[in-house]
Amino acid sequence: MSPKSPSKIRAIPTMSEQDNIAIIAEGLQRQLDELRKIIQQGHTGGSQQQQQAPPPSIVSDNREREQEVEKLRIRIEHLVRALDAKDLTIQQLRAQLDQQ
Repeated sequence: MSPKSPSKIRAIPTMSEQDNIAIIAEGLQRQLDELRKIIQQGHTGGSQQQQQAPPPSIVSDNREREQEVEKLRIRIEHLVRALDAKDLTIQQLRAQLDQQ
């Protein structure tokens, strides 16, 4: 018979269900490994970024904002004390008016 005769041609074997599951599991395992690598790189990259000092411009901006916040906090304290003092004065004046 010639090499191209129909009796010599073999059919492509079909994959069993277990083979399909094994291939799928292997693919999923590879994807899981890739995701773990990405996560690990993210964790190590994040810790390296935290160790690096911020640029001087950001540090000076933060320092200026902290000073401004502190000034405003002190001003608010003084204003609240002044309001409390005025409230006390008003109470005393009302008490005096009520006595008369």
